[in-house]
Amino acid sequence: MQYIIEEEFKSAEEKGYTFFSWLMLCEQNKLDEARAEESRRNAIDEFVRENIRIRPNKSALKNTATPKQATDSEELHGQGNRVSETLANIYIQQKKLQLAQAVYAQLSLENPEKKAYFADLIAKLKQEANQT
Repeated sequence: MQYIIEEEFKSAEEKGYTFFSWLMLCEQNKLDEARAEESRRNAIDEFVRENIRIRPNKSALKNTATPKQATDSEELHGQGNRVSETLANIYIQQKKLQLAQAVYAQLSLENPEKKAYFADLIAKLKQEANQT
């Protein structure tokens, strides 16, 4: 910032400006910026006052494709194999029991020491799925 001011001052000296006139020019630039900002604000205020509504083109809306819903298997495989018990619990709350079972199976493979624990959870999920 200091370098820019010095360069501007040297440029002003070369043009024959005194320090005072250079200072006045700087102030004028600030005034110009303030006027431009006020003009932008006035334009926004006018826009709001006139309550202009922007409506989408209906023909363009009809031509847009709706995003494809992910299937359960895509949902599980699309997450980069990052699974956790929390994710399984979320799937259970969403009644996506097969996905929860798949998550527990993946966790069982990643944590062999908890294999019996996850096998028990999978069995409970299978019982719950058979009851519904």
